[in-house]
Amino acid sequence: MSMAVPPVGIQVPGTFPSLALNVLVLACVFLLTKILHNLYFHPLSKYPGPKIFAATSLASSYYLFRGTRAYRISELHNRYGPIVRFGPNELSYVNEQAWKDIYGSQKASTGIQLKKKARVTPMSYLSLFPNPSDEAHNRLRKVVAPGFSEKGIRDRETLLQQHVTSLILKLSEKSGNPVDLIWWMDCTASDNLGDMVFGQPFGALETETFPEVLHQADASLKELAFNILYEQYLLGKIWTKIRERFTPRRVNSFFPSFVAENLQKRGKRLAEQGGNGAEVNDINAGTSRGLQPEEIAVVSVDLMIAGADTIITALSLQALSHEIRSTFESESDMTLAALQNLKYLNAVLNESLRLFPAAPETTRRVTNPGGNVICGDLIPTAVGVYYWAAGHNASSWHKVESFIPERWLGDDKFKDDARGVVNHFAVGPRNCVGQTLALAQMRLFVARLIWNFDMELCDESKKWWGMRTFVLTYAKPPLMMKLKPVVRFLFAKTLAFGVLYADLLT
Repeated sequence: MSMAVPPVGIQVPGTFPSLALNVLVLACVFLLTKILHNLYFHPLSKYPGPKIFAATSLASSYYLFRGTRAYRISELHNRYGPIVRFGPNELSYVNEQAWKDIYGSQKASTGIQLKKKARVTPMSYLSLFPNPSDEAHNRLRKVVAPGFSEKGIRDRETLLQQHVTSLILKLSEKSGNPVDLIWWMDCTASDNLGDMVFGQPFGALETETFPEVLHQADASLKELAFNILYEQYLLGKIWTKIRERFTPRRVNSFFPSFVAENLQKRGKRLAEQGGNGAEVNDINAGTSRGLQPEEIAVVSVDLMIAGADTIITALSLQALSHEIRSTFESESDMTLAALQNLKYLNAVLNESLRLFPAAPETTRRVTNPGGNVICGDLIPTAVGVYYWAAGHNASSWHKVESFIPERWLGDDKFKDDARGVVNHFAVGPRNCVGQTLALAQMRLFVARLIWNFDMELCDESKKWWGMRTFVLTYAKPPLMMKLKPVVRFLFAKTLAFGVLYADLLT
């Protein structure tokens, strides 16, 4: 008796579901094995931190997506100490030595490299700031550095003063009414930025309109956070590719088109004035190392993105009335050189930058194959010093959450403060090229505002802190202030004598 043979081509029931189940089981086993490896066998397993952060990068990604990762990492440092593992392959440091080991000058064969992450601009392969090539970065930096030197800033002082004067006049027109001081300072900085990059202001103060290009620059900084998030996961990478594929060309070409158009206009103006138009608006003045046209465009975009937000973020509107108003006899005496010598003003800026750093997170570095020695240990992974965590670490600062400029002036109460754990503009060959300009602008803004106005914080801005962060920037809400013009004592005394004299005549 013969057995019946099943017809060819007919599937045995349950084969596909069984295959799917096997794949699912294998995936679960793989994930479980990966988690166990991360927790107990990974080279970073000995470092403290929450288990959920060590097991998977999803925890860090969650806080990054919410815009609170900088605050969360700060909390972890206060709980676990100066070294925290906040991802399977990432360590955060709050340590003076870590700045030197991670960001300091090192030989090319042993130096820690800038981590290749998400793009900020369509042309970032040439970019000054995220460029992972030391050779390319150093060449571009040498070109732009003279414009940000002490001499370069002094040469631009007249323009800086003019923009601040325009700000004071605009605010005087609105005295007595609530104004968003952050918005007005951003407008002032943007006009100076336009002058610096393209040879003319954006017209933000004159038109009371923030330039669209700087809205786009700010959006690029915020998008960086999400690009970092997407590139950690396969689905995120696929989504990024799809988005790039279907993004209209006009959107991707916004920065290049804007820069090319304005550099062309600048070239024409320089030609009419006898210039050659080959510089990034005097940024590379004093050096024979010129840029190629595409590099000029890229550096211009970099300067707009870097300058659009971070210069103004650090300001703290505390009472400097005594020092500012007693040191100078007139507003015209407030030169950049004179302001640089004001000890209390500098202490206020240092304390402001400690509590509210211009960039809340970190510029990550990746150790070389085989690892690099950081704080005495061989580390084979991604590392960084988080600016917010460094300034808010309870082990490093007495009265850590209090705004006390005196801690920077040698007060014995704060002699144990570890001031070396904060470096406002980073250290090493990739530190902030524009730090001299940033400090000059902050001193000038604060001093002239306090010279001209008494300021009162509006009720709606009394809980201004706690805003979302996006790696290198903040989602700042309006900072509403009421400004009242200062009545100079000499004027008040003259007025009093005038009234008395009028009374005597009647």
